[in-house]
Amino acid sequence: MRPVIKEAQKYAGNITKFRQVLKNTSKSKTFKKKSEEIVRTIATMTYQTNERNWRAAAAKGSRGKEIRTALEKEIEGNVKKRMEELFKYNATLIQTLPINVSEKVIEHINTESFAGRRAEELEEEIRRYFPKASKASAKLIARTETSKFSSALTQARAEDLGLWWYVWRTSEDVAVRSSHRIMDDVLIHYNHPPVPERLDTRTKYKKYPAPYHAGNIYNCRCYQEPLTDYDDVKWPHKLYDWKTKKIITVSLEKFRNEFN
Repeated sequence: MRPVIKEAQKYAGNITKFRQVLKNTSKSKTFKKKSEEIVRTIATMTYQTNERNWRAAAAKGSRGKEIRTALEKEIEGNVKKRMEELFKYNATLIQTLPINVSEKVIEHINTESFAGRRAEELEEEIRRYFPKASKASAKLIARTETSKFSSALTQARAEDLGLWWYVWRTSEDVAVRSSHRIMDDVLIHYNHPPVPERLDTRTKYKKYPAPYHAGNIYNCRCYQEPLTDYDDVKWPHKLYDWKTKKIITVSLEKFRNEFN
């Protein structure tokens, strides 16, 4: 983005030209190629890390041999499909970055204009604010989409192995959002993702997101730990009941009889 930022900053005093430069960049073959290279790098690194995590799980679980065999053959069904879907989505997402950032900058400038700022001040504001907005947007995409890649791979591999439950894990630090802290160590069914914000009664939200799994929302550092064996967790255990949309505590017997 650095060459793009420098080029766009030349037209900080001309909003129309400023927007056009970024629009042209997002459509250029060079930027498209670079976007695909970035996504390919992220995908490869995430794939390798995810595979190591699965092998670690195989080493300590009763279904270890089955998991290792699946990884060696790499059941292409869900894994290949999800990788292709995410590759295309992320490449497109990066390609729209210049346009999205330009709109963010223009929105910021419009707000400043209404506050009575002079044209010269606004031009300087664009030069100063644009790099910050670009860096913040790129960082958000990188963090969020890498997490989504990992989550999608985990889910695809779990489903191929017939594993339909996972334990929601957080990074367990002060930066964990309150709605996700509630989800920590809770069993989740892959077919029934929760809306953690609806379970967070202490915080008021202007708008609730659609249901999502661990690691599948902006800036989320949570991850999924597939339940490969009943002994992976201690019973009774917390579970998200999608029927009542509540977190309940169940015994192993109830889990096996009513939820499995």
